[in-house]
Amino acid sequence: MGSVLRPLIVASMLMIALLPSVAGADPAGPTNFKSTVVSIEPPVQGLKVEILGGDAFVQLTAPPGVDVMVMGYEGEPYLDFTSSGTVRENQLSPAKFLNEDRYGQTVAPPQATADAEPAWRQVSDTNAWAWHDHRTHLMTGAPLGTSPGDTVAEGGIPLVVDGQSVLVTVETTWMPAPNPVPWIAAGIAACIGVGYLCWKGRSKSTYVGFALAVLAAAAGLSDYLSMPAEARSSAAAWVLPLVSIGILAYGRMRGGGTGLAADILAGIQLTSWGYGRLNQLNKAILPGDLPYWLERVVTIVVLIGGAGLVVAAVLGIVSMRQSTARPAGAESNGGQHDDGTAAPA
Repeated sequence: MGSVLRPLIVASMLMIALLPSVAGADPAGPTNFKSTVVSIEPPVQGLKVEILGGDAFVQLTAPPGVDVMVMGYEGEPYLDFTSSGTVRENQLSPAKFLNEDRYGQTVAPPQATADAEPAWRQVSDTNAWAWHDHRTHLMTGAPLGTSPGDTVAEGGIPLVVDGQSVLVTVETTWMPAPNPVPWIAAGIAACIGVGYLCWKGRSKSTYVGFALAVLAAAAGLSDYLSMPAEARSSAAAWVLPLVSIGILAYGRMRGGGTGLAADILAGIQLTSWGYGRLNQLNKAILPGDLPYWLERVVTIVVLIGGAGLVVAAVLGIVSMRQSTARPAGAESNGGQHDDGTAAPA
């Protein structure tokens, strides 16, 4: 078994090691809070400000030919959406460092101060950019005395648009918990399917693995593409299931013990994929474009199905070894019965 698993494990590890790293700041995750732009005063024609990932990122799209400056937390120039259609970031703005992660835990270097001469670096060749802005989300849990459905925070992002001061006002709402019925029903159905797979359907386990991996890859790719490049998480959300598809295909081609070993490795990967997304089940807002109920159903089905794939493959190995084991008796004791008499020819 070790000689069979070794090349599969090595190939899997190499693929995962080559995954693109996180492209931008601390990516969006499931949350119970939703921030919404409630006003832009005074209004600016063509200016678009959105909140992505529930409350994780602000995305601003500037009108063509208009210069929009986003001011930092101490009133310093932070982001410059130029009239030529590019975006520059002030590398000496304290906000540049505080916005590296969701909770502002990155410490700015001593030279990054509000009164430092701006040091601009182009970060986008389009007129749009997304960033963490701590004025648009809670930095701790919901305030005491509030409950789901309440507005729990309000903040503003100061802009300077062609020399005119503009304020974007954002409110944050505590969203009610999601309905658990869809994913609970899917989990029960998945458990029943796994039971059948382990009892009578082990010969079809690889096909089940293919279906689970395709589901996971599709959901992961959708989540990955739903965010702009600067706000995306690692590509592991969709590449890892693709690796599982490759492992399953290799195992199917080789068959026998190699095929069962491939099922085990792919099942472990798929189970890990689902386990890593478990916090989706009880959070109101998910960072993706798919319907939230579908995201949760896919997560629970892949988690349970991946575990079932492992169990079915292990049972297959046990069955295969039992069927090929040499029977104890005549040849194991030199052609004699236990009482010492000669065995018949």
